[in-house]
Amino acid sequence: MDYFKLIKKISVSKEVATKVYRICNGGYFTRLYYAKPPMIVKLRYWPNGYTKKIIKDFPLLARPRYNEAFEMLVFSDVFSIIGMSSSLSGESLSMSLIEEEVNSVFSTIKEIAEDQGISDYPTRTSVMIDASGLIPDLLAKRNEEKEMNYLQIISDAIYDSDAMQKLREKYPWAKNLSRETSLKAISLSKEPDNLLSLLDFLTVVVAGSVATNEFDKLVMKYGIRNGLKMLIKEGHSAVMNVKDGSDDFAEAMRKIKDEINSQINYF
Repeated sequence: MDYFKLIKKISVSKEVATKVYRICNGGYFTRLYYAKPPMIVKLRYWPNGYTKKIIKDFPLLARPRYNEAFEMLVFSDVFSIIGMSSSLSGESLSMSLIEEEVNSVFSTIKEIAEDQGISDYPTRTSVMIDASGLIPDLLAKRNEEKEMNYLQIISDAIYDSDAMQKLREKYPWAKNLSRETSLKAISLSKEPDNLLSLLDFLTVVVAGSVATNEFDKLVMKYGIRNGLKMLIKEGHSAVMNVKDGSDDFAEAMRKIKDEINSQINYF
């Protein structure tokens, strides 16, 4: 199941659907499906992929049929993400939460457009569709991640990051680091702030979406954007407040932090 199969149900031409798909870089389902672990990192700046990053295309997306195709993409993406979190958290799938999240995206679009003086922009009408066929693909990806080594996920993400690439361009020693030794950059770099910030974020995401399903519980309670914000907030205080066995997420944070520190000290 994908966006192009769903779009046929609302009689939008393939040409229009393809244009919208390209403008939005495939949408969030596609980004998540093809993401390297941890996939939830792709939601860090939700919903910028529909808003700030495509401002110049608002007038085109406001046109008839284009608006419907865009609305379909947003709705199916939200449906698949909340559906995934519903399955992993054990909470029932809430259509009201999906609708609330979709409306929030279009409210953000409206605010940005008005702030930029753009009179034509995509709006929410009534496009709704059963996108449950997308959920199994995201669940499969999440379950694959849960079988992986947490420290390796973080090391790989650090190795592939823009921050690490900048170090390679600046320092010869950074070019010699492998995926297995990428965390060594934190102790070697004279400017480790960007790496440390990324490491903290990755630790929270891995603890909350790979080691546990805390992210999904928060999404079902607060929505996608606010759910991730709450996860980060919880993560910042989890290590200091954790007591062995008292909280799965906090305990996962502590264990992953300990593994990271052991790895860095080993180098």
